[in-house]
Amino acid sequence: MWERMYNKDFQKKVWLVLLFTVMPAFLFWGIGSYVSSRKETKPVGALFGKPVSPDELQQSLAAIRLQMMMQFGDNFTQLEKMLDFNGLALERIMLLREAANRKIRANDDDVRNTILSNPIFQRKGVFDQGTYDQVLRFAFKMPKRAYEEQIRQNLVLKKLFDEITRAVAITDADVRAEYEKENQQMSIAYLVSQPSDFIAGLTFTDEELKEYYAKNSVEFKQPESYAMEYIKLDNEAHAVGASSLIEQKKSLEDIAAGLNAQIQQTGWFSQNDPVPGIGWVQDIAMTLPALQPGQILPPVQVDKSYFVLRLKEHKEASIPGFESIRELVKETLTEKKSKELAKARIEEAAKTIKESASVNAAGINLNAIAQAAGLKTNVTDPFKFGSYIQGIGASDAFFTAASKLKDNEFSDPIEMPTGFYIVKRQSIVPVDEKKFLEEKPAFSEKILSRKKEAAFADFVKEIKTKALGR
Repeated sequence: MWERMYNKDFQKKVWLVLLFTVMPAFLFWGIGSYVSSRKETKPVGALFGKPVSPDELQQSLAAIRLQMMMQFGDNFTQLEKMLDFNGLALERIMLLREAANRKIRANDDDVRNTILSNPIFQRKGVFDQGTYDQVLRFAFKMPKRAYEEQIRQNLVLKKLFDEITRAVAITDADVRAEYEKENQQMSIAYLVSQPSDFIAGLTFTDEELKEYYAKNSVEFKQPESYAMEYIKLDNEAHAVGASSLIEQKKSLEDIAAGLNAQIQQTGWFSQNDPVPGIGWVQDIAMTLPALQPGQILPPVQVDKSYFVLRLKEHKEASIPGFESIRELVKETLTEKKSKELAKARIEEAAKTIKESASVNAAGINLNAIAQAAGLKTNVTDPFKFGSYIQGIGASDAFFTAASKLKDNEFSDPIEMPTGFYIVKRQSIVPVDEKKFLEEKPAFSEKILSRKKEAAFADFVKEIKTKALGR
């Protein structure tokens, strides 16, 4: 059985079965990675006017950790760095409370049948009690009662999802439109005005730079920043030892000496930056504002290493003096002015195109308009929605705009990170009708699932407002 547990292909199948039998696919749960033995009793927040206890939050985080590990496997550690796990844990509690308000329940038979049908607990296609006991003890590392309660909660959440999305439906027209959006290709002719083409002629006096700085100084405000010291530990045993020393109020120097580790410096970074030398860690970022200089954090795990950090210094947010950021002010003003010039030039071209279209839309010569305006023009290769257009960027805005155009019709100016564009549909590569009919049933299910997810996301947003009393 354990060989099967450590076979990645088998694990992936198991994780997918677990995920789709107990939870909507888009609800992602997670947990932080602090190694700490402290017990808190003060409520961590309130939902629907009722406090959320630390124990309730920890139980939700435990459920989240298991769900995330099952869903993402080896990628769990990387994902752990990017999401607000405490926020998602509170969202899970919120949804469970809403389900309780709606009297949605999962009975013992629901829980039992879910566990019995789970392939990870089976031998030769049949539930095996010994396998179940071993997986919970050695793989999940949790008591039966806690695991079975998590299953009950997950089933409740699934029922809540089903109740909220029961009325969601799609039409053949919806399926056709989405299929075309994902599979139809088109090419476009475009006129572009790029800010980078207007930089060369821009110069500013000291007075102009100082005036811009004085009027827009808030743009240059530097966020709160932090400098930390840390030691890196290679295994969990050292992390547990460090936790014990922290409880004994030992200094970072004493901890480093006791564990034969070197104290290193992060340098300055803001709350939204990765910690230099360590990386982005959600738990550290959330804790920073409350730290005092000299305060030591419990060990935090990042990938396969553990870190013990101490806040060294803290700088409040501030606006630097003009002289210290003169070049930054110049770069900012240059970027702003070049963008204004590029926008004005494309708007002039758009006006010319509209005037010409009123006389003879089919006779508009985009190359001639570009040359007269000192702009560039080109034609793309066929592309799909959601693809990348070389030298321009994401295709979505172009595809959406061009899809609405008729023959010989031009779009209004479209702003992109690379500049301002006017587009014209050049050609369309229609969908393969035979392939569409073959794929329609499965594609319809995908579109319906996507629409249900969007409906439930709207519901969550609405409930969150209610739960927080806003």
